[in-house]
Amino acid sequence: MMFRIASTSIMVGQDEKFRDYRYFKEKGWFESDYYYDTPLGLIKKLAGCFFDFLGQRM
Repeated sequence: MMFRIASTSIMVGQDEKFRDYRYFKEKGWFESDYYYDTPLGLIKKLAGCFFDFLGQRM
């Protein structure tokens, strides 16, 4: 939950001049469902989309 909210809010609210943005971009976390490559079920993917929505609103 916190990973998705943080990555979405950083992606929406920052740009290349911020260190957090560059770090997340280098790690590929803006395109990733989690810190590392792992299979997620449908419910967890839906929950991730909901947390992305919350991250955009913050």
